[in-house]
Amino acid sequence: MISINKKTPFDRSRSEEPLLKILIHTDSIANRIINEDSLIVSLLQMSHFPFLELHFTPTNIYEVLKVMDRHGIEPINYCFHDGERSHVTLRSENYESIISFHNRKDNLMRDISKDSKVKMIDLHARNDDYYDYFIVANDDGIYQSKSKRLSDVPPEEAIELIRILLVNLGYFYVAPRFKVNEGYYYLYRFKKIFNEFQPAWSIVVSGNGSGVSDEIMNQFDSLSQRLEFICRATDKVSYFSLKYANNDTQDNTLYHLGYFIMLITGAFDDLAWILTYIYELRLSKMEVVLKEPIKKKRFYEQLQDQNKKLHDFLTSECTQNLIKMFYPIRDALQHRQFVKGMKFSSINGYENNVFALPKHTVDIMENIVEDTREYGLVFSHQDSFLFDSHVFASKAMENVAYIVNNTLALIDWERIIDSLPVEKIEQIRESQKEFEEGLSNYLGFGEEPLYF
Repeated sequence: MISINKKTPFDRSRSEEPLLKILIHTDSIANRIINEDSLIVSLLQMSHFPFLELHFTPTNIYEVLKVMDRHGIEPINYCFHDGERSHVTLRSENYESIISFHNRKDNLMRDISKDSKVKMIDLHARNDDYYDYFIVANDDGIYQSKSKRLSDVPPEEAIELIRILLVNLGYFYVAPRFKVNEGYYYLYRFKKIFNEFQPAWSIVVSGNGSGVSDEIMNQFDSLSQRLEFICRATDKVSYFSLKYANNDTQDNTLYHLGYFIMLITGAFDDLAWILTYIYELRLSKMEVVLKEPIKKKRFYEQLQDQNKKLHDFLTSECTQNLIKMFYPIRDALQHRQFVKGMKFSSINGYENNVFALPKHTVDIMENIVEDTREYGLVFSHQDSFLFDSHVFASKAMENVAYIVNNTLALIDWERIIDSLPVEKIEQIRESQKEFEEGLSNYLGFGEEPLYF
């Protein structure tokens, strides 16, 4: 009988706090703690969230202990118990568990390898079923050792996993005592990822009616909606992909993945129309397209006359491959056999819902990266290519941000600004100055969000 109740951390509901239980290997990130690296400080502060449980392994490094004490963090302790049944426990303020039934310190306190700061006793603590993830510095030797598990993650990946779970459960905390609503979160998220949109948007809004046409304004408005929805769709794909693999989570993943792809190709169309309006290109509707056609390249021929740098960026082999890889998927979703999903398991313990990508997309990918596992490839045989949805969506988002940000940055905005009235120029300069001081200040947060 197949159990439908098997859980991953992403199957938890708001009533099942703590939502995530994470063990952090302190010594491997010691230098980042001492230097109060912003990402590590986020982890330190998130340990005060009542709905998360983050424990830092014991350390003897004085400078680390000082920083942790300043942030109100006490490391957990390894307690050695002698007697007839000698054992070692992992003890925190609210939790204690037996992690080993022997207490030979010389064995337990040795490093697992010469390239790792993780000790044998740390592995015993990690192996305790209580923890969902074990955070270790990404340059630690554990990742090249036989001791590595799928739950071992570097700090950057851990923050991302925390973000995906929290925002999908409706937790939008800038800081432990400061939260915002979902709309404000996605406004921040979209403008953080697509960081060239706001400077361009301020010019369009200020210049509308004074040299910037309604067509440009409306197309930018369309682009902003799609970019925000791309952020939302990416979060949904990852969230359902990280849940326990079954028919329900598979259907939800594919549903949001399909929408994600449609939004991306729609955003490319928005960019093509924005350029057409800004540079007053004389084209038919069928000719306005970012994906370079085999014939009738009038869009790029005319764009080259107006902005060669932008033309060269968009027509480069790299950019065109990043654009074109999405279209075989879109064609399958709209016109041909729908993208298929399935449950996949491997001998290394990986078990997840995956989806099949068209061969044409994979061929294009191979011209972009040396190893398609960067895009989440988990299995290939002949013309069958199965991908992890979470990894694919994350990498696809990077590609879209690269295209959108570079395209907007290469538009010669100064030419447009110079054609506007003085009072409009002053408005734009003031808005740009405020944005350059930081997105958090620009949106009124006052501080950088811990995991947004």
